[in-house]
Amino acid sequence: MSSLFTNRKTAYEILEDLRENGVSDEAILDYIICNNLTGAAAHQLMVETREEFLGGLDDEDDVSELQGDETDFSGSDDDEDDDFGDDED
Repeated sequence: MSSLFTNRKTAYEILEDLRENGVSDEAILDYIICNNLTGAAAHQLMVETREEFLGGLDDEDDVSELQGDETDFSGSDDDEDDDFGDDED
């Protein structure tokens, strides 16, 4: 068995453990996107995920508009390594 498959299987087992212990999928996803991915990686992952679940939307389409959320995230692409919650001013 390749290490990639083993790592993926172990990651999935950890995910299931988190779920069984009451951690929501939303909290897990927020943690991964906000704390573990560079801005570029988070953007690419979410673009690919949107394409998978919503189909052929253009990259310029704003998912928040589709969901009725008026939150403005403009300008958040300025820093590729956003570390949410870290104040290093």
